[in-house]
Amino acid sequence: MFQTPEWDSWINFRNRALWLNGIPGAGKTVLASHIIEAIRDMCKSAKRQICSYYYCYHGHNQDEAEPFLRSLVGELLAEQPGDQISEAAWNLFQRKTSLSEELLLDLLEQLLPSMERVFVAIDALDESQNRDHLLSLLKTIATEERFSKIQLFTSSRQYEDIRSNMCQVSQSLSMSNPFVEADIRVFVAARVKAEPKFRNWPQCLRNEVLETLTVGAKGMFRWAACQLDILRRLHRQSKIREAIKTLPETLDETYERIFSYITKEERELFRHALHMVCFHDFLWSGKVCLPARLLLESYANLQVDGDIAPSDDVLCDLTMLKDACGCLVTFSREQSPGWKGETQEETAIIAHYTVREFLESARASGKLTEWINISTNSHYSALLRFVFDFALTTKTPRLEIPDDDGLPGPLSIRSTSNLREYCLASSVRSLTVCEKLVKPSLAFRLVDPSALHYEEMEEALAHDSWDYYRSGHLNVGRVVVPFWNISWTEETKSSHATILVNLLVMELYLLAEEFISYLGTQADQVMRYVLDGKVRSNEWYPSDGRFESCTRFQGDVIHVLAQVQSLNKRGFELIKDVVDSAPGYHDMILFHMPNCISDTEVNANGSSLDCAPEDENLFHLLLRCGASPDPAGYQVTPLQIACHMRSLSNVRLLLEAGADPNNTGDPTGVIWSDKTSLLHPFSELHGTLPIDVLVCYEALLGFVDSLSADEIECAKGAVTDEIRRVLLSYGARSSLYWNDTEESGSDVEMG
Repeated sequence: MFQTPEWDSWINFRNRALWLNGIPGAGKTVLASHIIEAIRDMCKSAKRQICSYYYCYHGHNQDEAEPFLRSLVGELLAEQPGDQISEAAWNLFQRKTSLSEELLLDLLEQLLPSMERVFVAIDALDESQNRDHLLSLLKTIATEERFSKIQLFTSSRQYEDIRSNMCQVSQSLSMSNPFVEADIRVFVAARVKAEPKFRNWPQCLRNEVLETLTVGAKGMFRWAACQLDILRRLHRQSKIREAIKTLPETLDETYERIFSYITKEERELFRHALHMVCFHDFLWSGKVCLPARLLLESYANLQVDGDIAPSDDVLCDLTMLKDACGCLVTFSREQSPGWKGETQEETAIIAHYTVREFLESARASGKLTEWINISTNSHYSALLRFVFDFALTTKTPRLEIPDDDGLPGPLSIRSTSNLREYCLASSVRSLTVCEKLVKPSLAFRLVDPSALHYEEMEEALAHDSWDYYRSGHLNVGRVVVPFWNISWTEETKSSHATILVNLLVMELYLLAEEFISYLGTQADQVMRYVLDGKVRSNEWYPSDGRFESCTRFQGDVIHVLAQVQSLNKRGFELIKDVVDSAPGYHDMILFHMPNCISDTEVNANGSSLDCAPEDENLFHLLLRCGASPDPAGYQVTPLQIACHMRSLSNVRLLLEAGADPNNTGDPTGVIWSDKTSLLHPFSELHGTLPIDVLVCYEALLGFVDSLSADEIECAKGAVTDEIRRVLLSYGARSSLYWNDTEESGSDVEMG
């Protein structure tokens, strides 16, 4: 690479962009890694120069344009001294929401002047979904003057759409060149010398193999490595010479030949290893590595005739596993931050993405390879059943919870994990990654609070960062609460209603529908069961080994979903037909109100620009099902809460639905006096006219941390003024103004 004129032109800034391209198996990613290390070493000795690296991983199954841009901006921000962060960057950070590509590019432009040079490397462009978006972004970075300090290095397969775009803005460097052939010769010679099985070969045979593979590789390191794996399995010179005379031309043909050499005795181990590593890659999307010992442990516990076999029945060690997998699985040692300290863990990954591509394709369904073919649904479903069964039925010591808040918990799948912990974590992960593949009855057992495994599982999950299992996200103003952050009382945890709530808070609608079907005629009774519990904070207190109890709830399934901020249109539509009478919904608007969004902008017509369509649809759906905009029997009204939260859109909806603009609450009604109640923050509103809430109480803005300073000011100013105007138009009265009918511009208070 470093001998080419294209590299020389790029590294010396005569050309802003370089595109490395080649066929599958040419070694692009390995070469890119080496290049990045070289650039990083160079940047260490230069002031204000950094190297930013991004890999487009196929398992993400996403458009990589904005994730790449966020990664680059984040690295540049990390290089800025704390007192030099721009006000624009700080304001964007305070919003805590995904930024548009335009905003990210503007921020990138602001950060570049402080740098001398920024080297940006992006590997595997072809693995990004919707590549046109990413290619367009790279063109902008490679051609616009404002980004001239960026030196862009990319690599990919030789697809026509990528070639036509990248050749316009960068120099092309093909992996098919004499330098690569020379490198392959060095690679093959080193492998032949290092492999013990090759040392007994005659020198003339080794020379013959070296020449044949160097020429036949045609730039594919992967192909050469696989041929060596095939040849090491042969024990006669005649067979070896016959094999090198009929070398397969493509990687697919190479994989077929490797599988044909696997003996019947090795097939069970070989098949399990490949399927388990592919399954892990599919399930965890490259976020965590699979410890090799767990691969062995899972093989040792495979089910035999429907039962889990005793682990001591299998005589297999890591050396045997590596030998069986050959060039198809890579084993390497990685530093793993376990909670007992740093340890080195041997991990297993698919050696090359073309292996998984082949195994999951129809190309692997021929006569010689059908035994190894992966039909994603059937094979991964079978592995999921094993994972769930082992997690739920195996008797192992209680999961250990670390006593130091700063270290990862056991369900992080680190060096301290055993197979049961791995299976528990993978079972939870599968609920949101591949819900359709999970056997419903196993999912119901996993989220059943009365099950023996549940308490220790929820403690481990709640302590650990749950980013591993489900990325937290804002969903129409609500933070999704994972089921393990809900703690049920002993009296209610054995109810079927808790299982249903757990499924719905995780938005597992297919499984929830299956569970309702399973309940049959009991579903109506389950929906009405009164549940008690609390939503726990994510903070761990090692002194007493408990979670802080932050908020409590009580009610039937629908009311609980509303209180834990997990009631949305799709979930409500799924369960609304189960309850056969409308009175169950009469107060739902009130319980739903704390989930509403604080409006932060008003358009020229005086209406909100922040109205969330899903919430609005749910609001109307609740009304159609019999919910009242002014439910009796409570000391606080939905309109008072909407005013307190400065939700202009919901104030309008309530008034249009017939809410009394002057209702101050039922003095003999229910009040949320318990300070740990989810609804307690609104109890003080009783007795205050809705329009007076705007003056007497500071705006309670939902998710205030996600709002910029300007948005907060607008919510307190223009939005508040518009809410007052709307209330007055519906006949609202105030006890604070001299004239109840004057326009909203006056803020004169009595006394």
